[in-house]
Amino acid sequence: MKRKRKGYPRCLLLWLLPGLVSLFLTTSCVDSGAPEGPDIALTGSSSIRVLQHETYTDPGATALDGDGTDITSSLVVDNPVDTKTPGVYQVTFTCTNAAGLTASVQRTVTVDDVPEVLTGTMAFAEISGTADLTFTPLTGGVYQGTGRLRLAETDFSVVTALWDSQTRAVTAATEILDLGGEDTGLTVSGTFAAGVFTGTVILTRGLASMEGSISLVDTEPLAENPPVVTSYVGAYWGAAAGSWNITITNSVIHGTYWGGSAGVLTGNRTANAVVMMPDEHLSSSGQIDGDNIAGTWIYTDEEAVATGSWAGVRVNPATGDPVTALPVNPAHGKYLLILGQAMFPLDALAAAADYGAGIYEDPEIPGVSVTLSYNAEDEYEGSVFTFSGYVDPDYGFTINGTWASQGLPFAPVDVDVQIDITFNKDGEDTTLSGDFNVAGAAPPLTLSGDLSIDGAAVSFLYLEPWYADYCFEP
Repeated sequence: MKRKRKGYPRCLLLWLLPGLVSLFLTTSCVDSGAPEGPDIALTGSSSIRVLQHETYTDPGATALDGDGTDITSSLVVDNPVDTKTPGVYQVTFTCTNAAGLTASVQRTVTVDDVPEVLTGTMAFAEISGTADLTFTPLTGGVYQGTGRLRLAETDFSVVTALWDSQTRAVTAATEILDLGGEDTGLTVSGTFAAGVFTGTVILTRGLASMEGSISLVDTEPLAENPPVVTSYVGAYWGAAAGSWNITITNSVIHGTYWGGSAGVLTGNRTANAVVMMPDEHLSSSGQIDGDNIAGTWIYTDEEAVATGSWAGVRVNPATGDPVTALPVNPAHGKYLLILGQAMFPLDALAAAADYGAGIYEDPEIPGVSVTLSYNAEDEYEGSVFTFSGYVDPDYGFTINGTWASQGLPFAPVDVDVQIDITFNKDGEDTTLSGDFNVAGAAPPLTLSGDLSIDGAAVSFLYLEPWYADYCFEP
């Protein structure tokens, strides 16, 4: 009889097999105790901003091993931050534990540039300019600035300028200049970041204002701009006549005038407009058009108002000569004024003689005499001034010739004039000649006939008192 083999039923094995497989798989996946990598934590923010040239000290980081052990001392720090150079930098912290596992984290550091030297341009609707601002640290992240704003060759010094590193805002204001009798200045506002400043600029003159734009970049300091120097010469005429010369340095005018009187010219130029006020009673204004300059003047005091014109041309700086022919010879007005001055003392001499007919001379005024004529009714008819080597004591001109007039010099004026006068200065002669009639109820009077200087015809504009202060233009 066969013995049966002892064992488990097949059905039981089939039932147990999935469990055994599951047990095997589960047992194989149980944590075998393998080490974990380091855990690195930044101290402070993961993103920091600093200003150029400031000292940057990183706040650091901490590191823990997988089992909680402090391994901060194992941190390796790569810190490339260069605060001299604006830009974005990454500070990297790396740690490797005893098991050879490595971890790393990064902090972003942005170095913002400060507005050391800003240069650029300003623009208004019809005028433009340049700007130059230099900033230095003040306190608490605020920088103060100095510099200049140049508009139409006028320099405005900056008196206040601030940059706030937190808000990136820039504000600036210039000095106030007196341009043509109006207080004029500039104010600036905007934002500086990433090496560029953009904003608005306000030009204020008197009660009026104009808004423009300004754009500056961080750059090297501007080379000192040489002053813009332009010189002009010319003459003035009208109620008085004479010569003048001026030099415009950037926008400031200085010069002299002479003739019937003399004085100093001062003023300002804004774009193509010029304004001069030699004293409280005398003022003038005009325009520059290329090489030419011209305008009008007015004299006002408690007793009288007098007006006139002036004109001139630019001087070639290389030769010192006018670049084109002058509209009026600067010497011409002076010659006429000198002649008038020479005649005026004799007018007083004749008045002292009660205007009687005859020839009058003054021992204190050698080289000049006046002959007065009257009609049978003892009415004044005319005069003849004769110059024989008369030397003007103020200007040194030697005058020879005659100046004859016939008619009434008082309103309404109706005078016939014959002139043949030679002026000599430093060996150079200038001849004033004419045969004309001047008439009218009030200045400006009209001229009919011929009047010339060195053969060049001129036209009559104005007649002052009867001693014949004639003023003219071509």
